[in-house]
Amino acid sequence: MKETRQYEPEHDKGSQVTVQLSTRSLLVVEGGASCFYSTHFKGKYKPKHPVVITPWTTSSKIKIYPSMLLFQPDNAHKPQFFRVTALENNAPDGAEQIIEHKANSIDPSFSGSGVNFEPKSILVCTTRNDGKYAFSAGDSQCGELGQGPNTFSYTFKEIPLIHFIESSDYKVSNVKSMQKNLLSKVASGTHHTHIVDGNGQIFSFGNSEHGQLGPSSWFCQSLREMKATNKPVPVTNFNSTNCFQVIINGLACGGEHSIAFSQDDDVFTWGNNDFFQLGTHQGESTIPRTLLLPMRCKVAQLTTKVACGAMHSVLLMAEGVVLTWGYGKSGALGHGPNRTNITSPTRVESLASVNIFHVSCGDMHTAVVSGSGDLYTAGWCEYGRLGRNVSNDCSPMFEKARYSTYYYVDLKQRKCTYVACGGAHTMLLTDDHKVFAFGANQYGQLGVGDCRDKLLPTQIIFFQGISICNIQLGQNHSLAITDDNVLYAWGNGEQGQCGVGDYPQIYTLPSLVKSLIGCKVVQVAAGSAFSIALTMFTPEYVQFQHQENKELAKHAKSFILEDINRRERVRHIIRSKQLNREGRHQFDCKLLLNRQRNYRGNSVNDSKKVPPPQNSLLATTSHTTSLQRALRSAVATQRPRSSIPCCMGRTIGTSSTQKSVQSTLPKAKASWIITKQSALHRCPTNNLLRPNTPPPPYPR
Repeated sequence: MKETRQYEPEHDKGSQVTVQLSTRSLLVVEGGASCFYSTHFKGKYKPKHPVVITPWTTSSKIKIYPSMLLFQPDNAHKPQFFRVTALENNAPDGAEQIIEHKANSIDPSFSGSGVNFEPKSILVCTTRNDGKYAFSAGDSQCGELGQGPNTFSYTFKEIPLIHFIESSDYKVSNVKSMQKNLLSKVASGTHHTHIVDGNGQIFSFGNSEHGQLGPSSWFCQSLREMKATNKPVPVTNFNSTNCFQVIINGLACGGEHSIAFSQDDDVFTWGNNDFFQLGTHQGESTIPRTLLLPMRCKVAQLTTKVACGAMHSVLLMAEGVVLTWGYGKSGALGHGPNRTNITSPTRVESLASVNIFHVSCGDMHTAVVSGSGDLYTAGWCEYGRLGRNVSNDCSPMFEKARYSTYYYVDLKQRKCTYVACGGAHTMLLTDDHKVFAFGANQYGQLGVGDCRDKLLPTQIIFFQGISICNIQLGQNHSLAITDDNVLYAWGNGEQGQCGVGDYPQIYTLPSLVKSLIGCKVVQVAAGSAFSIALTMFTPEYVQFQHQENKELAKHAKSFILEDINRRERVRHIIRSKQLNREGRHQFDCKLLLNRQRNYRGNSVNDSKKVPPPQNSLLATTSHTTSLQRALRSAVATQRPRSSIPCCMGRTIGTSSTQKSVQSTLPKAKASWIITKQSALHRCPTNNLLRPNTPPPPYPR
């Protein structure tokens, strides 16, 4: 028996050790979510010595992290994960890459050709996010739409190509050649936008009161007078001597400042510098300044991503190092409880031991995703935007988002692949193609079917069965792109920023942008009250294709019908959950009322009976009839919008002439307050913690 136990981990010499991979193919999008796949040893046999699994590929279009996985004998059958990310501007659309694996160990049975991988290799398909046409929707008081003189637009309209040509060195005769040039990047701030073409040239439009659009010889004189432009204009040079132009690889827009990094790994900042968000001690600047980064002399690290908040900035290096600077009182910089403004890029020490591959900024908070798929947040905690329970007014250190299994979906077994931050709300994507949201929800911007704030990550059930690859968040609205290049929008649409209708309203569920169906949306950006989308085709071209091919037109109609049916199913699910919650609360309320009546009817001398808790609202409802009428009237006029069952999952109009919904059960109105109060005492963990102090204001 001892000999049998001693050789039990060994396998038969005639059989091979098998390593199981979780998938045969992956789809990754430039600038979008990464993909995870797991690997583990299959079968009952265990290695005697550690085994290293190494992925390898001949392609330079994708990046695999980590470079190897170490399996110990006691965890050889426990899955470990690799992450695959598409490198930008490196692969043609639809390019396929092959990932293979090899095993190394002291034990020859678990090394080299003695190990069999199932499947043999993984096929990775990369999709570029470059577009040919730009569309915009929303408010345009400062020229945010880039369509010329225009007040607003409730649907997406094309930014005319002639605007790019008139303001650049292109001649009108080169319109056809300009159409072949792709638009590679788009970023929007509070009231301004930058678009980068395939040659690395930046075009800007919108508000430039603090120089956030950058310098341009074409409109420099008029910009000093107007402080804004409603047409795309080129940013001409990136130094004060006007000696050279650079090719931009990435950029980001904040409240009133902008950041970009070039092909030569130089980082430039321009715009407002009231809180040192430009990374310098100088004042605001319309001339992009080269940013001096630490550790450059010793370690050659490339910049991979930049992000901007309202008044702070974040930079991500290729080795997973995060640098932050700017406004620190909100805690979004993550440098500790001191919460002071940082004047230059400084490494976040709380993330020193964590490899970060994605960053995003909200107005006053920051979120990062680690290579292992964990989400870290820091900053102001109001409305639950950090995705965790914070006892103070803010969290000045990066910590993992907390997950709950009672009211929210469990995320402990999921990997976060992407995160996006808005004004005061946050959304993330997981490796199983689920979308979760948390934070402020007064305009339905979380897309969960109501207008209640969410403290912890809550799944958007509308996207069950729909694979989302990219999400961008504005101040109070949200945008999402599917793997099929279809655009959804929801949240505040009062200025038309959702681009889904011809009248102002808010959307509590994701709404299909029908005007861009078939246009192949590849990239989006969201500002304060406007949205920008890059597409491969125009609606006119799609309409022409539908006329030529009836099957395409039929498919588009069936897709819209399927979206309508999906919306009705989701509304029914949300309404059923709401009614169940209200039913449970009303049952508890009736139980309390019966206990109170029984207590009053019994003998006063009965010392064994303990009176129920004397809730003030509960006691007043059993008093006079006039007081009950007053309570019913107060509830009818002050009842929160998100608690009305008939509004669950539906769009809510903002018309002042709209009649309020009258309930057919007047007693239920009076008991609603009781229900709410009993829920607060019964489930205190379901409440959102409000900060002890008001949000730190931005002094002017």
